Amino acid sequence: MNTGGVRGRPRVYMALTAGDEAQDNLQFLTTRVMRWSKQSWILDISPFVRYWRTRAQSAETTVVSLWRTVLNRVFEPAVDSGREKVIAISPPYRAACATNPWLALLMLYGMEERGIQGLVWQQSRTGKSLLSGTSWNVWWRGTAVVSDHFLAVKRKGFQPARFRSQCHRLKLGVARLGFRLPGEMHILNEQGVKKRFGSELALLWRWTFDEAAGRSREGSETGSGQTVPFLYRIGFPWQVFRFREPPLVRRCPDYSLEHWEQVAPLLSEDLDRLCLCLEKSGEQVVRLDWTVTLEDLTCLQVPILFRNPHDLWREAGDHRTALSQARYAFEDAARKHYPLSPEGDVEAVLLISNWELALSESLVVPDVCFDIFGEMAEKEGELDILLRLENELPVVLNRFSTIRDWLPEDSYTCRELAWEEAEDHPTEMQRSLDAVAEERPLYIRSEPLPLKGSDRKSRGRFLESTLDKWWQKGGPALIERNYFKHVDGDGNATWIFQDSTGEWYQHGIFG
Repeated sequence: MNTGGVRGRPRVYMALTAGDEAQDNLQFLTTRVMRWSKQSWILDISPFVRYWRTRAQSAETTVVSLWRTVLNRVFEPAVDSGREKVIAISPPYRAACATNPWLALLMLYGMEERGIQGLVWQQSRTGKSLLSGTSWNVWWRGTAVVSDHFLAVKRKGFQPARFRSQCHRLKLGVARLGFRLPGEMHILNEQGVKKRFGSELALLWRWTFDEAAGRSREGSETGSGQTVPFLYRIGFPWQVFRFREPPLVRRCPDYSLEHWEQVAPLLSEDLDRLCLCLEKSGEQVVRLDWTVTLEDLTCLQVPILFRNPHDLWREAGDHRTALSQARYAFEDAARKHYPLSPEGDVEAVLLISNWELALSESLVVPDVCFDIFGEMAEKEGELDILLRLENELPVVLNRFSTIRDWLPEDSYTCRELAWEEAEDHPTEMQRSLDAVAEERPLYIRSEPLPLKGSDRKSRGRFLESTLDKWWQKGGPALIERNYFKHVDGDGNATWIFQDSTGEWYQHGIFG
């Protein structure tokens, strides 16, 4: 799957079928949900891909496999206490994932046409078959619904009667050209489709065939620092579905507040009031909107954003994480509205008169991410601590991942790896590299440290032999390395190697 997106963020959309009775369960993978038809919904998972990838890596599974587990749990039919549980042969849901919502919808309609249940991934064999074999019945079904949404969002220049006429012309055109399936239209181009059949059908062509052109149009940001997915700006009729009005609390202090030490206790009380609105529903906060009114009547919009869904209940009475992000966001908003000193500080004295705090976005984390009893564990696990720490800090934490490479310094990376579901089995070479990686230390030096004669009296246990990548170096390379695990008299274990000239180096430390 092409995971290109804004600043490396993958674009992932899920179309799924769920009736009104399942409406309250749709906030489980993302906060961005659109109602497409009476039975169909679209979920924009793009902002939460990194979060789900981290969860999947912690569970030693793939993101798609984790989503399947979540969907099975969310759409599991209720069981009567007087009846035995019936295990369904096929999954009780139908969902499709793709790089844009239009492709996801075509796949979903294709699944209905072929009677396929479960979650289908665009790059899987089934997904590729669905897209390449999309029938004209599926295409025109999607076109009819998108016309209703163009009308609902009041698309500029859109006329339903003219659109129906353009669709009729396209039907005649594809019949004359002998296009048996919509996929054969890829030989056309966007400008040609627009000139002959109108701008709306040209948009459908772009969403289906012109991913590269769409990617080049990305990159704008909103005032809150959030990047707008390109599909929202090139014509897709996205309409956010509101599950409820956001809970809101107001604060009017008896006197103006100048210092953060005065603001924090009152803000913590308001966060406790928002906790009561959640009623231990499993919701975790993604965004709070803090509207601050200053004594000079200036109104500051302060979005409090969390990199990972944050559990307000766990920090009730303290709210260390939320207060940290609130302070970072307030200082950032103040810098944008007031002149700064040479040191980068706000010169004006900010006196806070009152504020409103709204819980704008929350994610209902499925109980598959809880403990085996379906309840939140009393103690945080390592992953929960890491996610909370990242929420507290003003910067994003780097995550290092291992990659299969025989050279130690090339066997890890800081970039996000491909996270699609793998369909092939590892080769013998890949299994060998995995086995070697298990013996390497966690801490590896960026540059090997030369060892003096007194430091290398004992070689230790032999681990591996490897070769340098001599073709990448400008000068002569010390081609061979023999690695050992050396333990000194104090029990400290280091990772050392001897090169082809007989010199010794320390390359890592065992924890």
